[in-house]
Amino acid sequence: MTPGRRPFLRVPFLRVLILALLVLAVAPPVVAKSFIFTRVAVDASVGQEGSLGLTEARTYAFDGSFTWATRRVPLPRAQRIHSIRVADERGPYVQSASGEPGTFTVRRDDEGVGIRWNFRASDESKTFTLAYVIEDVVTVYDDVAELYWKFIGPDWDEPSRDVVVTVRLPARIPASQIRVWGHGPLHGEARPVAAGAVLTVRDLPARTMVEGRILFPREAVPGARNRKAEVALPRILREEGAWAAQANRTRLFQRVLLMGFSALPILAIGGWLILYVIYGREPIPRPPEGYYRELPAEYSPAELGVLWRFGSVQPADFVATILDLVRRGYMKVETATEQGLIFRDETYTLERTGKHDGLGPSEAEALAILFGSSRAEGERVTISRRKGLPAEAKQRMTTRFSTWQGSVKRAARAHRFFDETSFRMRWVALVVGLMGFLGAIATLGVGAALNVPGLTGVAIASCVGCLALTAGSGAVMRRSQRGADDLRRWQGFRQFLLDFSEMPRAELPLLTLWEQYLVYAVPLGVAHRVVEQLKQIYPAEALVQSPTLHMWSSPAGRGGGGDPLGAFSAFTTAFSAVTSSATSPSGGGGGFSGGGGGF
Repeated sequence: MTPGRRPFLRVPFLRVLILALLVLAVAPPVVAKSFIFTRVAVDASVGQEGSLGLTEARTYAFDGSFTWATRRVPLPRAQRIHSIRVADERGPYVQSASGEPGTFTVRRDDEGVGIRWNFRASDESKTFTLAYVIEDVVTVYDDVAELYWKFIGPDWDEPSRDVVVTVRLPARIPASQIRVWGHGPLHGEARPVAAGAVLTVRDLPARTMVEGRILFPREAVPGARNRKAEVALPRILREEGAWAAQANRTRLFQRVLLMGFSALPILAIGGWLILYVIYGREPIPRPPEGYYRELPAEYSPAELGVLWRFGSVQPADFVATILDLVRRGYMKVETATEQGLIFRDETYTLERTGKHDGLGPSEAEALAILFGSSRAEGERVTISRRKGLPAEAKQRMTTRFSTWQGSVKRAARAHRFFDETSFRMRWVALVVGLMGFLGAIATLGVGAALNVPGLTGVAIASCVGCLALTAGSGAVMRRSQRGADDLRRWQGFRQFLLDFSEMPRAELPLLTLWEQYLVYAVPLGVAHRVVEQLKQIYPAEALVQSPTLHMWSSPAGRGGGGDPLGAFSAFTTAFSAVTSSATSPSGGGGGFSGGGGGF
């Protein structure tokens, strides 16, 4: 350890952090480098002695800076390679171990020959040409001569856009006397030409070989030393025939796969359209449009919320349920104001009365959430605008709110608001869409493994189509004829609640009905508008004297004893906040969301 310097691990954390940030600030950015082969041209010349002279022109498209590249030529130990040359557009390279640009080295081991060449390239394309001669490549049988060579091996890590292999035979042999087979990707082509053969592949994937097998008259290579006493043509034809049959089966499978997934997006979207036309379009409501000055139905405000929000039960519906229970005498409410050191707090105490008859299952569950029991006569719970619900009541609301939602949905199901068949078709669309999406995802992997051209794009289109079917499955649901009729009436009632202040007083309902209307205005999302209009139409004295609004006229209430609507508004806002806080997954509080009837 150097004297006078503290160990690094004892340096305060802040200094280490600052040092790390400085290093990151001055460090050069790390840029990923890559390249692809835009073109590979292989010229293969067969000598009369059975050798193979290869000239490979490989065009690299570099993204980033590069200084060297390698090529490995796999060879049996007994096979000899010579005349190795390297060049680029500027000219030939020199064999040297100096590592300077324009030089190359050759290294032989038991598995083949490794060639490395040095250059400088940055964000550009360069074509490198490698040339070499391999002895005794052609095999001469009793009936034919065979060139069987892997022109591009599976060891290349990058794809090649355009591959052309040209084979030149040592004599002018007509194409009719030459047989050619290509092995590798199934979309490649191999054909005989006069005095040779041509193999072509477009978009060769990485790690994919290109192999050629060429048969020609044995007289073309009189000096070949690699000879076998065998009539080879029948065996070779059987081998290539079996491989061709297997390739044809694979091609057929790929074609069926490609056609099937090409049709999948059309089928998915078409299937959704059919389901939507048959099951998704709402029935035409029979009641006429216009204002409805009376409650359109007698079911609870929470059940109205199910119809209004297409099956969803929200905290606003719980608030409306409690307000309705207060209105119907199952609870009493007292408001009070507590002055703290800095802030004022409003509290609202709900007290359970002795009334028990006429409670629905969801209403009894709502009372049990607040008081611990639906029949807890005299039990009280206090709601604070600042502190919310007591801990026990909040815990009950958090754990039992979903149970209450289920009871509301069961009660609403008895009214047959929705077309049950359309709900089943919604699940069909959802499941089929998800299965199709998962199948398309699996096809992406199959396409990569089988090197099927176009399959990746088709699979992506199928993913999009199936996701559209899945996302659109909710639109397949629809209301029943009764649901559509009731919805039209509630829409007319909501419009009346928005506009009643502009109507003649003689056309308005009695003041005694407005507390009930206020309860239903909460799930309809217009309670605030109703309160403001009632304050404009009715004098404060009339509101205080109303037998139904009288319970909200507590002297300690917010706004004073002459403002029952103010007390109603304050309680609803406070209770909306604590209900949302206790039932939301994030635990956040606040007033009603849009359409929920908050203040």
